[in-house]
Amino acid sequence: GPKQTMGRTLENVMVEIPMPKCVLNCSLVVTQGRYAFDPVKKNLLWDVGKIDPMKLPNIKGTINLQSGSQPPDSSLHISVKFQISQLSISGLKVNSL
Repeated sequence: GPKQTMGRTLENVMVEIPMPKCVLNCSLVVTQGRYAFDPVKKNLLWDVGKIDPMKLPNIKGTINLQSGSQPPDSSLHISVKFQISQLSISGLKVNSL
């Protein structure tokens, strides 16, 4: 789960997974948020939203491949974007704008 957020919540969490060309479609179940698979760009986008540290989000399901395709590499790249309100990575603090 989220670590070292100084008690702040992760918000606007987006997970992006570029899929291999052999992926036809995805049938997934998410415990939070919603997902979309673009069959042309072969891109899975999961809009998680705000993460509750007591109930962490999960995604699982089936990925259908083209007939005769080998299973893809298990080393897919995943991009995660998120915001933590009033917290900066560098430790810089802003009192007012």
